[in-house]
Amino acid sequence: MPIKLKSSSPVESLREQVRAAAINDPRFKRADVKASDMTPWVQDLTAPDGESSWGAIIQATDGKLYEVPFTITAGIVKLGDTSREVFRSVTYLPLAAKFSKPDENPVALQARDFSSEVKSASDRWMFAPGGTHTITPAAGEGSAEVTLKIDESTAAVLNASLAKLNADNSPQRAFFDKEHDEAAGATAWPKRFVWSETPVTGIYCEHEPTKFGEELVLGKVIRAFSPSFYSDAALPKSIARGKHVKIQAGKRGSAENPARMIGLVFPACGTLTNNPAFRKILPLWANNAPGAK
Repeated sequence: MPIKLKSSSPVESLREQVRAAAINDPRFKRADVKASDMTPWVQDLTAPDGESSWGAIIQATDGKLYEVPFTITAGIVKLGDTSREVFRSVTYLPLAAKFSKPDENPVALQARDFSSEVKSASDRWMFAPGGTHTITPAAGEGSAEVTLKIDESTAAVLNASLAKLNADNSPQRAFFDKEHDEAAGATAWPKRFVWSETPVTGIYCEHEPTKFGEELVLGKVIRAFSPSFYSDAALPKSIARGKHVKIQAGKRGSAENPARMIGLVFPACGTLTNNPAFRKILPLWANNAPGAK
């Protein structure tokens, strides 16, 4: 059944309306799963080719992921007849970022509060803890207070962003640096983002550490990681030096209306630091860090 789309509906509202269509679609309700146990979920919306090409990553009631096209005609959302199962995040441009013009890019956030401590330099660091968090990241030349929601769908957005950034800037690649100093060199090369509930629920980045990064972590010079990303928070496009911005109640990024990550900063999309943004992020060399012994 087609779902009526309000002309002023934001991305999150569109996601909910696509989900409503998926719930009514028998393709995504498996007979061996009780309807009371789980309903279809829209992991993300996609716009890979142009404004006329819409898509969604839908998780069926059996947990499988499907890429499904959909159309919006005269305000009506209708899922396409075709679908294909996907086994990992496909490469696409997140919808929220697609319609941001070059001069309308959101301000980059360097999230000291989202940092995770690190015990192992091996292959996985926490990028951001799961849940809803109010942080005070560096934003532009100033700072901001932003409430963000981090869940399983965030991993797909970050993977899509990483793939696109690396493809668009090849042969250069996104990397992690030290204390937000790109000139200091790469501490690790991110490979992919995953959602995990162990040892602590959140988004983790699987990466290839550099010798420089290993020395910083194993030598206990640096103990935390902090991400750099774009969000859909209602922030100005630029923030002057020394200025602090607090989002108005009810606006995107406020406690009442948490924002979402919509992409990574390039080339440095995270940093090893001793002053993290996400205070609940796991330490790099704490007993409960990934790879800790």
